[in-house]
Amino acid sequence: MLLPLVWLGKTAQVWGYIASLPTWAEQATCTRDLIRAAPTVVPATLWLTRLTQARPGMGKTQAEVLGQLALAQAWWKCGDAEQARAIVRQAATAIPTLPPAAQTRLWAEGGAVLASWHDPQAEVWVQRARAGVADIEDPDERLRAYSALIRAWGCLAGPRVPGPKKTPPGALWDCVTDAVLTLKEEPKWPMWIPSVAPEVTALAEAIVSVPWATPCLLYTSDAADEEDSVDLGGRRII
Repeated sequence: MLLPLVWLGKTAQVWGYIASLPTWAEQATCTRDLIRAAPTVVPATLWLTRLTQARPGMGKTQAEVLGQLALAQAWWKCGDAEQARAIVRQAATAIPTLPPAAQTRLWAEGGAVLASWHDPQAEVWVQRARAGVADIEDPDERLRAYSALIRAWGCLAGPRVPGPKKTPPGALWDCVTDAVLTLKEEPKWPMWIPSVAPEVTALAEAIVSVPWATPCLLYTSDAADEEDSVDLGGRRII
């Protein structure tokens, strides 16, 4: 909805839409996504300055801290690394004040952001998240945390060099294994996994985005009977 308006030059309407979103965190996330998609078209600095001035002082909720991380990514995309790092530092002071499960998710998300910047603090954030991710009771939140950890470890592992096949770094491999086990064993999801489930989609995107991932086509005899899914050991994969 937003991109066609941007390409038509109707930036005032786009900003009006963003400003109409009910929370500051949603506004920050939407702005980040838009700047990622059209970095040279939108008046990014103006929007980000407004959002930075309007942001919550400390980040009293998980959503607000996620919004701060989104805002930091947007500033980084626009070339202001100093502003981006300052916002991440503020987020870091807010995280310890939140419940344990929220802390773990946010350390993971922040670690993924810092890892994408090749920041030396990324591994500290990731290790904090790794220590508590298995204790997150909500399966949706656990998968989101695993997805962020996989993205982070994918960046920390570095590019996959050409040559003989090598084993992925242990931490990355462990995160992928644990995430898949969560998906397989959690009774929240039925025998078939909807392709529209955002947590499952995010996990799949995280896994295939890392340099060590090798996409492949899996075929079983069941594929001949089911046009839209494959049955693997009692679980139907879309």
